[in-house]
Order: sequence, then structure tokens, then C-alpha cells
Amino acid sequence: MKKIALIWFSLFLVGCASNRVIVDTKGVDLQQYNIDLAECNAYRDSLPTSDGVGESAVAGFIVGAALGAIFGNSDDALDLGTSAAIESGAEKAISNGHEQNNIVKNCMAQRGYSVLN
Repeated sequence: MKKIALIWFSLFLVGCASNRVIVDTKGVDLQQYNIDLAECNAYRDSLPTSDGVGESAVAGFIVGAALGAIFGNSDDALDLGTSAAIESGAEKAISNGHEQNNIVKNCMAQRGYSVLN
């Protein structure tokens, strides 16, 4: 089960690292672009990043542990519950990261930039 936890944690890090806004800067005042990007990032950073992660992990643990208890023994329940908690929490954290990325994209688009991704 430790291998599963490492795999999900690695996927979580990859998902977070790939969230980047790409803007067409042709003909753009780069000084103003940097100001606008910093303001959009500051707005994004002011929002909570962990909304629902704990709840998702707990729900995943409960469901996984119940299934493990039904189809196995107490060790299976703990292992499956732990794996489900990691998976559920990581999925919610990745979803929150995508939402934050979309906030920056929308902010930049509203300021007149051509967002490419």
C-alpha cells in the first residue's frame, strides 16, 4: 500500500506542477503584463486551496475501509481505507489546483490577454 501512496502523491505533484497560464505576448507591454499577472496570481493566492480535501479524504477512508472489511479482514480494511483516503484527497487537491489555474486564466482574459491554454 505504501507504493500506491507514493504513486498518488507523485501524480498529485505532476498535476500541480503542470498548472501554468500561457499567454500570447506578441505586441504586449511586458511590464504591464507582469503587473497584471502578479495581480491575478495574488487574487488566486487569496483563495483557500484546501477546500474539501480533508472531507474527501475522510469519505474515501470510510468507503474504502468498509469495502475492505466486507471483502477481507481488518488489515485489508485499513489498507483499502488508507489508499482510498489518499486517492480521494489527492483528486480534490488536484481539482482545486485546476480551479485556481482557471481563475488566473479568466482574470488575464478579462484584462484583454489572449490565453492560449
